Amino acid sequence: MKRKQQLTVILLAAFAGFIGGLISNQIVQTPSAFAEKGYVNQKVVIAEEFQVVDQDGKIEAYSVSGKNWGNFLCRIFDIWYENDTDKVSIRLFDSIMGYIIDNQYNVCYMDNDCCQYFVVEYNGDVYPCDFHVYEELKLGNVMNGSWENFLQMQLYNDFGHNKIKWNQKCDYCDYLKYCHGDCLKHRNLGFKKPNTLSHLCEGWKIFYKYSLPKFKKLAIRFKKRREIVNSPSNIKIGRNDVCPCGSGKKYKNCCLKFRRNRDK
Repeated sequence: MKRKQQLTVILLAAFAGFIGGLISNQIVQTPSAFAEKGYVNQKVVIAEEFQVVDQDGKIEAYSVSGKNWGNFLCRIFDIWYENDTDKVSIRLFDSIMGYIIDNQYNVCYMDNDCCQYFVVEYNGDVYPCDFHVYEELKLGNVMNGSWENFLQMQLYNDFGHNKIKWNQKCDYCDYLKYCHGDCLKHRNLGFKKPNTLSHLCEGWKIFYKYSLPKFKKLAIRFKKRREIVNSPSNIKIGRNDVCPCGSGKKYKNCCLKFRRNRDK
């Protein structure tokens, strides 16, 4: 395995462990410490909210609160935006940019339907979501069922359509198109009460109000970069000229690198 591939695998494994055990309400109150450990200085960065509910849907004390989640995202966004938006990949930020630029959702919790994928347990049992592995949502088993049948099952489609049964307050929210009521897991066992307001709603509003103006400004530059990178080769731009994408960098240190990667 090449060194770059090894590094990617190591980073993915490390961040998978970090998500599962350390993104708690305590951690999100110290975003600078998160960044200082190097989690926002790598080519692969994944940050996810960590929320745990008991069987009755009560949120555990160590789970991330809405307000702290929003403030944490704002601080991580600042570090990312001020340092390197080109090489550092944070899935949430990439997804927001994907929607602004291409009007496409590439993560399930931003879309308006939860029929996105299946999760298969070690014994072959199939469920509609890895956050909803409950007996009442089991679709079957891969040993005696087909993917076509699973896709057509009423149970699967009813689960997916719960996404649009958001709280009435969401209808008047400026950021509805970025979350569609948020993931069902944040609606406190949402597949049973999908109209419950997301536990993280306050935090998402804090984050989007703060970050969207800069995301949209960045999207303009990325769209321009796409035009430059895909433009005919006979269009000449001096290596030391200011890059026309608007980054403020010299062309050789900006879009020229992306163009060369395209031609490889």
